[in-house]
Amino acid sequence: MGIRKNCCPSYFFNQFNTGVLVPPPPNMPVDVIEVDVITETMNERVRIDSMLFAFIFSNSEGDTYGFQIAFRLSRDDTELALVALTNLAQVKQAGFVAFNDDTVNITWTDIPGAPGTYTYRITAERLVEENISAVNVGTRSIDAIVFPAVNP
Repeated sequence: MGIRKNCCPSYFFNQFNTGVLVPPPPNMPVDVIEVDVITETMNERVRIDSMLFAFIFSNSEGDTYGFQIAFRLSRDDTELALVALTNLAQVKQAGFVAFNDDTVNITWTDIPGAPGTYTYRITAERLVEENISAVNVGTRSIDAIVFPAVNP
């Protein structure tokens, strides 16, 4: 990467169309997507924007199902934001499979401080569920724009 003038933003991105399976609880969060971002001066602002498309499949047992999936945005090892996708006590016909899909968007502005390379990562974790057979995060993207510090 070349030398960037302090006046101009820098753009970083990552995107996929392949799926990531999120294992059932109790498990650790699974990495869904990440992007490395380079800041060059103190207190530059990093604007993160992301989109995740999640598919949730019930099993054929029972006449209800439910789930809660946590999506966490972090910078390196620091959690910045948490968004939960929750549908509990959903009714379905016994013996049949139900299907849910939803889009999760996380937008955040971070000021990491010192110049350097930072990894912004989104993880997914199945927290609570009833009669769920699979959770898949399909199309997903994350981008970051680095802006100069407010008062350089």
